Amino acid sequence: METESGFLYNSDKKELLGTILPQILRDLTLHGECTIPVDTANIINLKLFPTLQDPAPVFEYQVPVAIRDLRALLENSAEWDLALQQIVPFIDGVRYVKRISLEAEVEIAIVKKCVRQLLYYGCVTLIDIFLHSNIYANTPKIALLANDPKLQAECAVYIAKSGHAPPSFARIFALYCSVQPSLRMSDFCVVYSESLVLIDVRRFITFGLIHGFLRRVHRYPIYIDRNLPGASPQQQQQAQAPPQTQQQQGGQQKGRPYAMSTNSPSLSGMNPISAVPSSTLPGGGSAASGGGNGNGAGSNGAGNISSMSSTKRAQATKGNQLEKDVLRMMDGGHHTDEICSKFLLRFTDVESTIQMTPNCFAVHK
Repeated sequence: METESGFLYNSDKKELLGTILPQILRDLTLHGECTIPVDTANIINLKLFPTLQDPAPVFEYQVPVAIRDLRALLENSAEWDLALQQIVPFIDGVRYVKRISLEAEVEIAIVKKCVRQLLYYGCVTLIDIFLHSNIYANTPKIALLANDPKLQAECAVYIAKSGHAPPSFARIFALYCSVQPSLRMSDFCVVYSESLVLIDVRRFITFGLIHGFLRRVHRYPIYIDRNLPGASPQQQQQAQAPPQTQQQQGGQQKGRPYAMSTNSPSLSGMNPISAVPSSTLPGGGSAASGGGNGNGAGSNGAGNISSMSSTKRAQATKGNQLEKDVLRMMDGGHHTDEICSKFLLRFTDVESTIQMTPNCFAVHK
């Protein structure tokens, strides 16, 4: 503007600064933006953009939940990153980050960056994986629900089952107040089955987590290795006892919640990927299926038996290593969601390991 019209050099135009600068300050303070015509050829357009806080790190066991219409944003903008365009259809409030990575066939690091970007701009929030074995507790923020009629109406619509009328707020609030650390969600659904007839339990929990009046009580497995240096001979002998004997002894103890059946399989006999539904694997194939053609008769029978024996040995070795890796993570710093997502295991498999392994227990926090 100075080059074209000599705004500051021309004393007549320079006098306008006394009017322009206070107006810029006032408009930016009140409205966060200003549009000020200087002359017939120049306009000053300014806008303040808020400085957003850096979001927390995204973990592979977290579930992104859209709090804005991502599909509408995607349709109305052609400038979205290609990776974002690929993963947005998989953000449904159910799939966790690692599962999104597998199904969208995108590197896990790229998925984390994309979710973190959406988190930065307030497009998504993060919650935990929903299972009926989960435990939740309410927080003091539940008072917000009691005192905000707009939030109450929003909650009723969000948690209602499709095709049903929203439940009354009195019923909703009573249910939220009944969530307690002594009840797993499976038990909660049984105890309050009549009140939950019109309510989608998953969305009921999701809404509470998003608005902060529910929190997840995680289960942290702890494995104490008695073979570490400094352990007493009695502790080492206990650690070397057969798992079945240890389990029979532990089965008589109290305070071990969610006890599994003694027939539950251990991790040593399991291919970790075989525990994952085929829908979570790239290409939708089942990793548990065999690779042979099924022709075991005739002259190739001995060769197939030998091949099967080698395969079983390899699987057993891999299973033993898996079990060691899982036990290594059971140090009290990793909860079951993190362990399951890292090794692609079911919750019941991890629970079985906790129950069947000597000197292994879990705490809730």
